[in-house]
Amino acid sequence: MERETPTYYAIIPADVRYDKDLRPNEKLLYGEITALSDKHGYCWATNRYFAELYEVTVKCVSKWINHLIEKGYLFSKILYEEDGKTVSQRIICVRPIREEDNPPIHQKEDTPLHQKEDTLSIKSSNIIIQDIITQEVNEKENKKRKSESELESDFEELWKLYPRKVGKKDAFKYYKAAIKNGTTNEQIRQGIENYNAWLKAKNETEYIKHGSTFFSKEAWNDDYDLTNVNRGDPFDVRNQYWDDNDPTVH
Repeated sequence: MERETPTYYAIIPADVRYDKDLRPNEKLLYGEITALSDKHGYCWATNRYFAELYEVTVKCVSKWINHLIEKGYLFSKILYEEDGKTVSQRIICVRPIREEDNPPIHQKEDTPLHQKEDTLSIKSSNIIIQDIITQEVNEKENKKRKSESELESDFEELWKLYPRKVGKKDAFKYYKAAIKNGTTNEQIRQGIENYNAWLKAKNETEYIKHGSTFFSKEAWNDDYDLTNVNRGDPFDVRNQYWDDNDPTVH
């Protein structure tokens, strides 16, 4: 039976494209398998074929396929000869393979293609997949830059509240790590306000944490004894403890 010619387009669904556990080549391989699947949804290509296509080892391809199977994105089945013991072929499918399915046994080959011109179709599908991956990477980079800008803006607002503006660069690094781990701006802001109020109540002007220390130690989580603290007036430690010409506040 003549094997189906690969389709011009490959399909990589969103759950595969955005799965951070998958390597880029595993996503590419998934798309290649959809392009090589016949009208019944089966792909007959061997690991050696994929290894030659991507210029990697057969063992490497085997790891990619096994990982996709473990993640539930691919399903495989071994076909046997009439004796029920001799392995004939392995098929790969992007949908669960039912026991009642009886895919036809194809002629064994190292490549699923019979005509040289079909190679162009595979290369074209590869280009399309690469374009999709490139576009996704660019979109993620744009989102990352936007997120970085938003983080800088939020951090600047908090930095204005902090009394001892020393180590800003490191403070921002620890701030980003805290936000990534689930801390909110409101938690940090409240912690800074509590620290400011505590300094005021203690009349502390000397031993004030550097900004980098406050953020690295996540000191907004510390308990400050605010008993009898009057919060009626806003507390600006900068105005009380530093001259505007003090370089440590910049």
